[in-house]
Amino acid sequence: MFKVLTVTIDVLPNVVPLVAGYLQSYATLDPAIRERYEFHTYSCATTVTYEDLLRDLEQQDADVYAFSCYCWNTRLVRRVTAALLEAKPGVNVILGGPQVMNQGHSYLNPDHPSLVLCNGEGEKTFRSYLLELLAPRPNFANIRGMSFYYGDKLVTTLPEERIKDLDEIPSPFLAGCFPDDAQYTMCFLETNRGCPFKCSYCYWGGAIGAKVNKMGVDRIHGDMTWISKRGI
Repeated sequence: MFKVLTVTIDVLPNVVPLVAGYLQSYATLDPAIRERYEFHTYSCATTVTYEDLLRDLEQQDADVYAFSCYCWNTRLVRRVTAALLEAKPGVNVILGGPQVMNQGHSYLNPDHPSLVLCNGEGEKTFRSYLLELLAPRPNFANIRGMSFYYGDKLVTTLPEERIKDLDEIPSPFLAGCFPDDAQYTMCFLETNRGCPFKCSYCYWGGAIGAKVNKMGVDRIHGDMTWISKRGI
């Protein structure tokens, strides 16, 4: 079994790692991933020290580290991933999130070909990435929505198609991606993706100028019920 560690560093403590849950619930729809990978989540607040974060991640000894990157954590992520790649040469690291998408020239390093970046919505690209890693000689060029270095050349593949029916992503709340004994105090609830506007100040920028795709009412009701029953 290969170990995947999703890493979420939020502004506030004890936040449900929703992105990690999406990646896991969608990836494990594939039987090969269910058979060959086990998923773990590391979640903390930005108050964590660099030393503690690096120690914790090294102790996890994962085969794949997946970082969710935002404006409030990218400096720390950049620093800790560089140290991880030095301590564990060849370990697979994937970066995703609005802060890094389409910014491979700023966040990737030709000295570390196992460091890759997801451009756009993450679920499909992440699943393809995990499947490609199972190949005898993985070729990241086979994956849509990805940037990586091949030698000294920065390669960016064609964009992955957005998920139109968001209910295609199993609810991570109902799929058991979050342990019942975890002490969560806050949660984000996603009901749609996309925005028809193109505001220059938007820090999110995941799908601006795009059609809004929605989740079904029953799905949202189920997620809210899970959140409510746990007093979050």
